[in-house]
Formats: sequence, structure tokens, C-alpha cells
Amino acid sequence: MSDTDIAEILKLPAEERLRLVELIWESLNATPSAVPIGDAHRAAIDEELSAHRQNPDDVLTAEQVFAEVRRTQRAFDAMMQMRKIDIAAIEAARRG
Repeated sequence: MSDTDIAEILKLPAEERLRLVELIWESLNATPSAVPIGDAHRAAIDEELSAHRQNPDDVLTAEQVFAEVRRTQRAFDAMMQMRKIDIAAIEAARRG
């Protein structure tokens, strides 16, 4: 893909760019074994699996997971509105 192609893609409206991201994600998801995993990611996965095997009862409920997703989304939304990163504002948004 050329720099010109990328420049044209970046000119698309946000909705069309998001649709491209979805299509790319779906194509990657269709063949997950073809997606390379870096050493750092593999090490993180191995570490988490090891921790889970040592203490399989240490899990989160769906409610806890969804609450964390909502906190993360609030922080991300706040950050995307900033021209300069304001850590205190991001933390406040995350807390709700």
C-alpha cells in the first residue's frame, strides 16, 4: 500500500474509516493463526496462564469485567477530547 493510498484513506469520513477497521479486523479474525504474536505478548500470555493455573479460583465476574470496561471507556473518551494529555482528568473520568 502506498503513502498516497494511506493519505486517501485518512481523508475518508470517520464512519467509513471505522468500517475499514471492522473489515480488516474481521479478515484477521477469520484466520487468527496467521496473526503473528510478538515475544512480549507471548510472554504476557504465558505469565497470565501460569498465574491462572496456580490459582484458578481467582477470577472476575462478568459484572466486574463490564464495570472495568465502562471505566476504561470513560477514560478513553475523556482522553480523546484533549489537545494535551491531562492525566488527572483521565483518572477522574475513569473513576466516574
